[in-house]
Amino acid sequence: MHQERGAQASDLFPKTKHEVMTEEAIARALEQRVELVLPARVLVVPGDELTGYYCRSNPRRLASAVAEGLADSAYFQPTLSMPLEQGRAPEDVADPLQRLRERAARYRCPDVLLTFANFEHHVSPNPLAILYVGLVTMLFVPGDSIETDAYLDAVLLDVRTGIIVYATSLRLEESDPLVRPTNNAEAERVIERTLLERGGVELAKRIDKAALHAMTFGGKSLPAAADAGRPAAPVAPAAAR
Repeated sequence: MHQERGAQASDLFPKTKHEVMTEEAIARALEQRVELVLPARVLVVPGDELTGYYCRSNPRRLASAVAEGLADSAYFQPTLSMPLEQGRAPEDVADPLQRLRERAARYRCPDVLLTFANFEHHVSPNPLAILYVGLVTMLFVPGDSIETDAYLDAVLLDVRTGIIVYATSLRLEESDPLVRPTNNAEAERVIERTLLERGGVELAKRIDKAALHAMTFGGKSLPAAADAGRPAAPVAPAAAR
């Protein structure tokens, strides 16, 4: 089944968490073909706002870095979303994904780029820890080392159908070899901010490269976007990793 980008497309997935996909619906979703018209208007949203995952650093830092990295892209026109509205009562909200699609419609963005970040911090003593002789010395001696693994993800979602057009993951490492035990939390925040900014640039490059790959190797070219008169790209691979 081929879905024209300019045509009306019904959502292929349940709109509330209480609904379950039927076998027929799953088959239709697997057969669905989504065309990514480039340059694409993309709403960049921190996925942490949907999952509620907590990290010490502002999760919008990653989304902002990705949006900035795509600002000069020939294939994407990114818009950084404002925080999702908090005024609606829980019973009025179908599910986070449906609420996200409503937000994209307000921005008139056919595609949403979700960003996710997760961190693992490993703290261990360094050689200076031998100088610890009491609580007082721990205030001044940087006897801890912190090693951090960052797991960053970006997911490009077609708003009309709910299908993931592209997804990519990134693992980065950063460390601080000299940290005072009383300053571990602040050192971890600094490391997280560094990794979010570095990772945002790298994720933007990967997303941009995926669009170029689709244009170069995707096969058939699509008609120009009816609303903007711009050339469109070939079909992007579904959920390429």
